[in-house]
Amino acid sequence: MKVTPELQVDSLRPFMEAGFAFEAKQVITAPYDPDLARLAGKLAAIADLAAEHDLGTVLEFFP
Repeated sequence: MKVTPELQVDSLRPFMEAGFAFEAKQVITAPYDPDLARLAGKLAAIADLAAEHDLGTVLEFFP
């Protein structure tokens, strides 16, 4: 999932529910936000939401 400044984490709830229904184990996140403090907050919120659905999160690193 592309984590941008515009991303509203709560809008991901249906996505997380679908992941749980399909027995996914992880959600891949990709950082597309130059504001590292805001990015860290969103990643934490995504991890919390994922955990509610028994999903882990993975951060994809790229140059």
